[in-house]
Amino acid sequence: IVALIILIGVASQLPKTSKDELKQVNFSSVIKDFGSLLKKPAFIIPMLLQGLTYVMLFSYSSASPFITQKLYNMTPQQFSIMFAVNGVGLIIVSQVVALLVEKLHRHILLIILTIIQVVGVALIILTLTFHLPLWVLLIAFFLNVCPVTSIGPLGFTMAMEERTGGSGNASSLLGLFQFILGGAVAPLVGLKGEFNTSPYMIIIFITAILLVSLQIIYFKMIKKQHVA
Repeated sequence: IVALIILIGVASQLPKTSKDELKQVNFSSVIKDFGSLLKKPAFIIPMLLQGLTYVMLFSYSSASPFITQKLYNMTPQQFSIMFAVNGVGLIIVSQVVALLVEKLHRHILLIILTIIQVVGVALIILTLTFHLPLWVLLIAFFLNVCPVTSIGPLGFTMAMEERTGGSGNASSLLGLFQFILGGAVAPLVGLKGEFNTSPYMIIIFITAILLVSLQIIYFKMIKKQHVA
């Protein structure tokens, strides 16, 4: 009902686009701009970092209900509390990083957040492999998920600095990529059923390796630019 009210309000107040304005939209220039963006490593790497961190979030959202309730016998209520705590963690971490970004370089923050996320991945894999206690898994999930809302915006900001055309094209490409990548990978965590965690562990392990590799490449690229 609320969504319907908002839709009616927006539709009634939003000015109509004139035919002249519609004619000005040149889709070939949009595609060309996308192509030029995808040729710039300084744009692609932050875009990939942003997209890969959403793989962590989407795969967690898909796998955690089965892992916690089927393998660790958590009740739906307990799972809801865990999910809510991690949600609060996402908010808190993003606010803390928003304060730190004025004091630390964005790439330094990105490295720190990636390290935290990779530590979370290592703990998740160890916990699920050796069936460690539930509290270890909860900490691992927290470390793995909470940096997402900070890595995403930091990657977005760094990529937007390298745009070649209108900022709308760059931002739409960034937004599209992160949700396509995350949405495509999320269903794969359940390939072997709800009691088998190996697909989830493989996905987050590969994602962690890619995140670290991209950080190293990006750091070397920035260092080379500063030397030049």
